[in-house]
Amino acid sequence: MSFDLNNLSEEMFNYDNLNDEHKKAAVEILRLMQQHGDPLIVNELVKKNFALDPMPKINPEESLFVKACKEGGQYVNIQGHVEDNGVLYPVCSITDDIRKLDQLFGVIKDFKVE
Repeated sequence: MSFDLNNLSEEMFNYDNLNDEHKKAAVEILRLMQQHGDPLIVNELVKKNFALDPMPKINPEESLFVKACKEGGQYVNIQGHVEDNGVLYPVCSITDDIRKLDQLFGVIKDFKVE
């Protein structure tokens, strides 16, 4: 996967206004270069770690599971995301007493897929 620096809408970096966060980022890039040595690996890590080429993220509201939970009155908590083949998928959790989870089970069992 290539990355075209000309597609960035940002202006050139102004080195006159460096702050500690900028210096930490530069040190991190140098550390990655020293640790990995391979410029292609460092290129991918920098793009990923600094969100220069953001991955598509699945919207949990489009999930059949989340829709069924909403229909059953169950709140779904998004804990973070996992990456699979360049796509970020939400990690979901639900917590409730067994009565409400049993009720949710009934909703899921009878949920209509459109």
